[in-house]
Amino acid sequence: MPLLRTRDVAFVGSDAVGDVEPPLIEGYVGPGPVHTLLIAAMGINIMDNQDLEALAETAARLHRWEFMVSFAPIPVTHGTGSPINVTATF
Repeated sequence: MPLLRTRDVAFVGSDAVGDVEPPLIEGYVGPGPVHTLLIAAMGINIMDNQDLEALAETAARLHRWEFMVSFAPIPVTHGTGSPINVTATF
């Protein structure tokens, strides 16, 4: 988490859920410590369950590892999440 803060990361994404249940942090009581820390404490948005295979294949084929990511969440009143369609532009 300190690395994410020092690099001023705006969002993180993975092809799986980032939290281990039950939490393995001694003394932590509550759900999803990674989500709690990233969203509530650091203001970093999370994209869970992304399909990253095509992205990795395209990056390898192009020999390019930097790209722009764009997405537009659907506004959900009082919601804590939204389905998104992520686009990577090389």
